[in-house]
Amino acid sequence: KKDVASKKFVGIDKESFLVKTCKAIMAIMGDGRGHVFCTSSLLPMSQWESKIKSTIKPSSFDIVLTNPPFGKKIKITDKSTLETYDLGFKWKQNKDTGEWIKSTTLAPSRTPQILFIERCLKLLKPGGRMGIVLPDSILGNSTNGFVRQYILSLAKLLAVVDLPVDTFNPNTPTKTSVLLLQRRGEDDEEDTHNI
Repeated sequence: KKDVASKKFVGIDKESFLVKTCKAIMAIMGDGRGHVFCTSSLLPMSQWESKIKSTIKPSSFDIVLTNPPFGKKIKITDKSTLETYDLGFKWKQNKDTGEWIKSTTLAPSRTPQILFIERCLKLLKPGGRMGIVLPDSILGNSTNGFVRQYILSLAKLLAVVDLPVDTFNPNTPTKTSVLLLQRRGEDDEEDTHNI
């Protein structure tokens, strides 16, 4: 168990207190060597320290579990970050087909949970699975249709688990769900259904 925990589990968070707490708990459990890093996971990977870049690589994870920060007041506005994400650009819907098309214009800002979706999907190996807590607005608002189309272009929808409205109270009253996905392989057909 110690060998698996020290070599197979990886964590990343920008809050140093959470990283220190995680490392302390892992040390108490018998593993002080876990790969838990303190940095913003949304930064372009080229800006990460070399140790993080050598551990966290695209298409290298079997499972990704995340509860990204969400809220209307939290915005990513840094252009160098936004331009590294497809979802950092503006998308327009074709009124005839309903398909969303990525433009060449950067969005002025994005909420972190939208960028987290793309980052986590791209960390997965083909066939890898992901669990992500998302506000229900991502799953239901018409303006977020491009996000749902993007998800289904890269992943199979396994399940949507509805969470009680008070799950994150008193910190936020946001209604959330857990989205369970599996990264598509090269031979998998893209899902054209909406979430």
